[in-house]
Amino acid sequence: MSQSTKTLLGIGFFVLIFGVILYSFSAKNKNSTELEESRVSTVPETGSSKKVSPESTTKSDLKAYRNEKMGFEVGYPEGYEVQADKADTDFSIRKIGDIEEAKNLDGVCGFCTLRIQIIPQFIGGSEKGDFKTPEEWVKFQNNIGNSFSKTTIEGKTAYAYSGDKRKGYFIYIKNGAMYDRYDIELKSNDRVAETVLSSFTFTK
Repeated sequence: MSQSTKTLLGIGFFVLIFGVILYSFSAKNKNSTELEESRVSTVPETGSSKKVSPESTTKSDLKAYRNEKMGFEVGYPEGYEVQADKADTDFSIRKIGDIEEAKNLDGVCGFCTLRIQIIPQFIGGSEKGDFKTPEEWVKFQNNIGNSFSKTTIEGKTAYAYSGDKRKGYFIYIKNGAMYDRYDIELKSNDRVAETVLSSFTFTK
């Protein structure tokens, strides 16, 4: 065998070995990539089961509380509860386990996210004094320094007031010759309270 033939055979053998090594490396790398992609693709989706925090709650996320006797419905978010007094005229929506919101005032809660107090036959009758209409009562209140502005809640005329920590609305509903008053009070600048308020509706 000539020297040139030996040289060619040596080069060919070297190229063959190099090709085998290169192929093995490529195949290993491909399998590793496919395995990684397989792991990624089998991670379960968690978005649909993620709980919505109260601060990001929308009206559609709320649970409904309905009171047929007093004629209203209101929503409340996960982690909150509705409490009522024995007379079924004073209601509060409060955050469960919150020390500040657990403080009571007038038998229910003066520090809660939202409070609804209903006073049947508040004005309109002769035994209720000189106020025959809500407008007369509001005019008197403004004259003595209690500032109210006129707005609407759920399509009903409401008289609004505001403070640093609390704000509220008085809504008068005609009941025969007299008016029932719905007092809605809530935390100022509180997104949860505003969302709850937006869900309030009259049912009668």
